[in-house]
Amino acid sequence: MEFDAEALLLTFIAETEENLRAIEEGLLSLERKPDDLETLQLVFRVGHTLKGNSASLGFSGVEEFAHELEAKLETLRGDIELPIPAASAVKIGGERAYKLARRGVEVAMPVRRSTVHGLDVIGHTGDTVTLDVRVSSGTYIRSLALELGGHCVSLRRTEVGPFSVDDAVPPEAFAPDRLLPEAEVLERV
Repeated sequence: MEFDAEALLLTFIAETEENLRAIEEGLLSLERKPDDLETLQLVFRVGHTLKGNSASLGFSGVEEFAHELEAKLETLRGDIELPIPAASAVKIGGERAYKLARRGVEVAMPVRRSTVHGLDVIGHTGDTVTLDVRVSSGTYIRSLALELGGHCVSLRRTEVGPFSVDDAVPPEAFAPDRLLPEAEVLERV
Protein backbone atom coordinates (compact mmCIF):
# COMPACT_ATOMS: atom_id res chain seq x y z
CA MET A 1 0.00 0.00 0.00
CA GLU A 2 1.49 3.31 -1.08
CA PHE A 3 1.38 6.19 1.40
CA ASP A 4 -0.37 9.24 -0.08
CA ALA A 5 0.53 12.13 2.23
CA GLU A 6 -1.41 14.70 0.21
CA ALA A 7 -4.65 12.68 0.32
CA LEU A 8 -4.22 12.08 4.06
CA LEU A 9 -3.63 15.80 4.66
CA LEU A 10 -6.68 16.81 2.60
CA THR A 11 -8.85 14.33 4.51
CA PHE A 12 -7.50 15.63 7.80
CA ILE A 13 -8.23 19.25 6.80
CA ALA A 14 -11.78 18.41 5.70
CA GLU A 15 -12.50 16.53 8.95
CA THR A 16 -10.95 19.34 10.99
CA GLU A 17 -13.13 21.95 9.27
CA GLU A 18 -16.21 19.80 9.94
CA ASN A 19 -15.25 19.44 13.62
CA LEU A 20 -14.60 23.20 13.95
CA ARG A 21 -18.10 23.89 12.62
CA ALA A 22 -19.50 21.41 15.16
CA ILE A 23 -17.58 23.17 17.95
CA GLU A 24 -18.88 26.58 16.83
CA GLU A 25 -22.44 25.21 16.82
CA GLY A 26 -21.99 23.77 20.29
CA LEU A 27 -22.34 20.18 19.08
CA LEU A 28 -18.80 19.18 20.05
CA SER A 29 -16.57 20.29 22.91
CA LEU A 30 -12.83 19.84 23.22
CA GLU A 31 -12.65 20.98 26.83
CA ARG A 32 -11.42 18.48 29.36
CA LYS A 33 -14.05 17.42 31.81
CA PRO A 34 -13.04 17.21 35.49
CA ASP A 35 -14.34 13.63 35.56
CA ASP A 36 -11.91 12.62 32.79
CA LEU A 37 -9.07 10.63 34.31
CA GLU A 38 -5.38 11.00 33.63
CA THR A 39 -2.70 8.52 34.59
CA LEU A 40 0.85 9.76 35.00
CA GLN A 41 4.18 8.58 36.27
CA LEU A 42 5.70 11.19 38.59
CA VAL A 43 9.31 11.11 39.71
CA PHE A 44 10.06 13.59 42.48
CA ARG A 45 13.00 14.33 44.74
CA VAL A 46 12.22 14.56 48.46
CA GLY A 47 13.68 17.27 50.66
CA HIS A 48 14.47 19.76 47.93
CA THR A 49 12.42 22.59 46.56
CA LEU A 50 13.19 24.95 43.73
CA LYS A 51 13.86 27.75 46.21
CA GLY A 52 16.51 25.62 47.90
CA ASN A 53 14.85 25.30 51.30
CA SER A 54 14.45 21.80 52.66
CA ALA A 55 10.91 20.65 53.22
CA SER A 56 11.65 16.97 53.62
CA LEU A 57 9.43 14.64 55.53
CA GLY A 58 12.42 14.09 57.83
CA PHE A 59 13.04 10.31 57.64
CA SER A 60 16.06 8.67 59.13
CA GLY A 61 15.81 5.16 57.65
CA VAL A 62 14.22 3.21 54.80
CA GLU A 63 11.45 1.75 56.97
CA GLU A 64 10.56 5.13 58.44
CA PHE A 65 10.71 6.63 54.96
CA ALA A 66 8.17 4.13 53.60
CA HIS A 67 5.85 4.57 56.58
CA GLU A 68 5.97 8.39 56.56
CA LEU A 69 5.59 8.60 52.79
CA GLU A 70 2.54 6.32 52.81
CA ALA A 71 0.97 8.41 55.61
CA LYS A 72 1.54 11.57 53.56
CA LEU A 73 0.19 9.92 50.39
CA GLU A 74 -2.97 8.91 52.25
CA THR A 75 -3.73 12.57 53.03
CA LEU A 76 -3.57 13.35 49.31
CA ARG A 77 -6.00 10.65 48.09
CA GLY A 78 -9.62 11.52 47.35
CA ASP A 79 -11.00 15.03 46.88
CA ILE A 80 -8.32 17.61 47.62
CA GLU A 81 -7.48 21.25 47.01
CA LEU A 82 -3.99 22.04 45.74
CA PRO A 83 -2.42 25.43 45.10
CA ILE A 84 -1.79 26.17 41.44
CA PRO A 85 2.00 26.40 40.89
CA ALA A 86 3.46 29.85 40.32
CA ALA A 87 5.09 28.51 37.13
CA SER A 88 1.70 27.77 35.55
CA ALA A 89 -0.02 29.53 32.67
CA VAL A 90 -3.06 30.53 34.75
CA LYS A 91 -3.73 34.27 34.60
CA ILE A 92 -3.40 36.38 37.74
CA GLY A 93 -4.66 39.91 37.28
CA GLY A 94 -4.61 39.43 33.50
CA GLU A 95 -1.00 38.22 33.35
CA ARG A 96 0.37 34.67 33.17
CA ALA A 97 1.58 33.45 36.56
CA TYR A 98 4.87 32.14 35.13
CA LYS A 99 5.70 35.61 33.79
CA LEU A 100 5.12 37.12 37.22
CA ALA A 101 7.23 34.38 38.85
CA ARG A 102 10.12 34.96 36.43
CA ARG A 103 10.14 38.64 37.40
CA GLY A 104 10.20 37.66 41.08
CA VAL A 105 6.68 38.93 41.77
CA GLU A 106 5.11 36.85 44.54
CA VAL A 107 1.35 36.44 44.36
CA ALA A 108 -1.17 34.39 46.31
CA MET A 109 -1.92 31.51 43.97
CA PRO A 110 -5.48 30.19 43.82
CA VAL A 111 -6.26 26.56 44.65
CA ARG A 112 -7.80 24.00 42.35
CA ARG A 113 -10.09 21.20 43.49
CA SER A 114 -8.98 17.80 42.20
CA THR A 115 -9.69 14.15 42.80
CA VAL A 116 -6.80 11.78 43.34
CA HIS A 117 -8.10 8.31 42.49
CA GLY A 118 -4.76 6.55 42.89
CA LEU A 119 -1.38 7.51 44.30
CA ASP A 120 0.98 4.57 44.60
CA VAL A 121 4.73 4.23 45.11
CA ILE A 122 6.22 2.09 42.35
CA GLY A 123 9.85 2.68 43.33
CA HIS A 124 12.33 4.79 45.26
CA THR A 125 16.07 5.21 45.39
CA GLY A 126 17.71 7.48 47.91
CA ASP A 127 15.73 10.71 47.91
CA THR A 128 13.97 10.04 44.58
CA VAL A 129 10.48 8.50 44.52
CA THR A 130 8.46 7.24 41.52
CA LEU A 131 4.68 7.32 41.83
CA ASP A 132 1.85 6.01 39.70
CA VAL A 133 -0.75 8.79 39.82
CA ARG A 134 -4.41 8.57 38.67
CA VAL A 135 -6.15 11.94 38.93
CA SER A 136 -8.99 14.02 37.57
CA SER A 137 -8.07 15.96 34.46
CA GLY A 138 -6.55 19.36 35.17
CA THR A 139 -4.75 18.36 38.38
CA TYR A 140 -1.45 20.17 38.88
CA ILE A 141 0.89 17.22 39.42
CA ARG A 142 3.82 19.42 40.41
CA SER A 143 1.71 20.61 43.33
CA LEU A 144 1.48 17.00 44.53
CA ALA A 145 5.29 16.81 44.56
CA LEU A 146 5.46 20.04 46.55
CA GLU A 147 2.87 18.74 49.03
CA LEU A 148 5.10 15.70 49.49
CA GLY A 149 8.04 17.94 50.38
CA GLY A 150 9.93 17.79 47.11
CA HIS A 151 9.92 18.82 43.49
CA CYS A 152 9.13 17.16 40.18
CA VAL A 153 12.11 15.55 38.46
CA SER A 154 10.16 14.01 35.58
CA LEU A 155 6.57 13.54 34.57
CA ARG A 156 5.15 11.18 31.97
CA ARG A 157 1.46 11.14 31.05
CA THR A 158 0.46 7.55 30.25
CA GLU A 159 -3.32 7.94 29.81
CA VAL A 160 -5.80 10.73 29.22
CA GLY A 161 -9.44 9.68 29.28
CA PRO A 162 -9.76 6.73 26.90
CA PHE A 163 -6.38 7.29 25.21
CA SER A 164 -3.30 5.41 26.39
CA VAL A 165 0.38 5.62 25.53
CA ASP A 166 0.10 1.84 25.02
CA ASP A 167 -1.94 2.61 21.87
CA ALA A 168 0.77 4.92 20.50
CA VAL A 169 3.40 3.98 17.94
CA PRO A 170 6.80 5.57 17.36
CA PRO A 171 7.01 7.92 14.35
CA GLU A 172 9.03 5.45 12.31
CA ALA A 173 6.26 2.82 12.71
CA PHE A 174 3.46 5.19 11.71
CA ALA A 175 1.24 4.19 8.81
CA PRO A 176 -2.07 5.77 7.77
CA ASP A 177 -3.93 2.55 8.55
CA ARG A 178 -2.83 2.96 12.21
CA LEU A 179 -4.99 6.09 12.60
CA LEU A 180 -8.15 5.53 14.57
CA PRO A 181 -11.25 6.28 12.53
CA GLU A 182 -12.80 9.65 13.45
CA ALA A 183 -16.02 7.97 14.58
CA GLU A 184 -14.09 5.77 17.05
CA VAL A 185 -12.19 8.75 18.43
CA LEU A 186 -15.42 10.69 18.95
CA GLU A 187 -17.02 7.63 20.61
CA ARG A 188 -14.17 7.52 23.10
CA VAL A 189 -14.61 11.14 24.10
